[in-house]
Parts: sequence; structure tokens; C-alpha cells
Amino acid sequence: MKKVLFTVLVASKLFSADAQSLSLNYSKNFYSNDELIYVKNKIAPQLVEQLKIGYSKNISKSNFSVNVSIAAARNKPPLPVPMYPCPECTISLPKGSKAVAFYKKTLSANLTGGLGYSLPHKEDSRVTITANFDGGVAIYNKQSFDYLYNDKVLDTIEILKYQKIINPSLDIRIALTDRLGINIGGGYSNIGSVNVITGLSFGP
Repeated sequence: MKKVLFTVLVASKLFSADAQSLSLNYSKNFYSNDELIYVKNKIAPQLVEQLKIGYSKNISKSNFSVNVSIAAARNKPPLPVPMYPCPECTISLPKGSKAVAFYKKTLSANLTGGLGYSLPHKEDSRVTITANFDGGVAIYNKQSFDYLYNDKVLDTIEILKYQKIINPSLDIRIALTDRLGINIGGGYSNIGSVNVITGLSFGP
């Protein structure tokens, strides 16, 4: 986690240089499926929440912008529910075996980039609505998922090392001053379902 936070802080310094708009947003995902998700015989964590630093710069004088962001995120572990029979195990487990979830939520550094489009508005308007389409990658810390029987590890399934992100969203910025604004909005992530967003933005 320390490495992830250090990376976020360093990136924030880089993005703030000559930035047209810098934002700090918190997002919460509402993923309801409690079943394990497998990708290439590995467990795919699902996004729970993240703290994101974003940089946005308009393309010339158009309503389009380029977005770049980095986030420290927490991801949902599988629940410690009975998993017999195990669909992805390499051995046969005795009756009564169960999967034990990792005890800490999986952490990740999420890197994204994409395009935004600000809906037409008056020049002096205090409200700006922007539609974004971002994509990138979630890089997970090392984890595994153990199947236990009588406290003995019988089999282990790996957690994905990384996973692609597709994240369309709609952001509403309410200006408080010429340089400071409040962000609210929401979107959808392929690794975390529907999400809500709140935060601050710095810039015109």
C-alpha cells in the first residue's frame, strides 16, 4: 500500500505542472455478485473503491479533452463460502472442503487514460457536464486463494496480476471559485459495475 500511495503522490506532482485541470476524486463501486470470477483460470478481483488523481487538458479550443489518471484502489475479495466442488481446482477436494478468502482486500494501482467531451455551456456557467470514456489497467498486489481442509492447504488459485479497465463516466463540475470546483457524477466499470464519484477539481 505504501508503494501505491507513493506512486500516487509522485504522479500528482508530475500532473500538476502546467495542468489545465487537476482533480482528486473518490469513487465507490456497487458490485453485487458474490460468485468468484475467473479469467484464464485465475481469480479476477472486483473494484470496491478508489482514490484517483486525474489530469485533463482540452484539445485546442474544442470541447474535447485528453484525460490521464492514477488511483490507489481496494478490491473485493471472494467471500469465505463453501466452494465444493471447486470448478477450477487441479485436484479433487474431500467433501466439506472450503475456500478461505484472503483476509485483506486486494490492493491495486489503477492507470487510465482516454477522452472527454464537455457538453456545450455558457462561458460564465458555473456548471460543466463532461462525458468521459477512459480505459487502462489495474495492477494488483500479489495474492492467492487457498482451499483448506482440516487447516491444510490442498490447492491454491492465483489472483490476476493485472486486468484491463473500461470506464465510461459522466462528471458534473460545480465551480466554487475561478480555480476550485466540486465534482459529482457516476459511471460504469467492467471490473466493478456501477460507481458514484465525488471530489474536487483545480483549474478553469
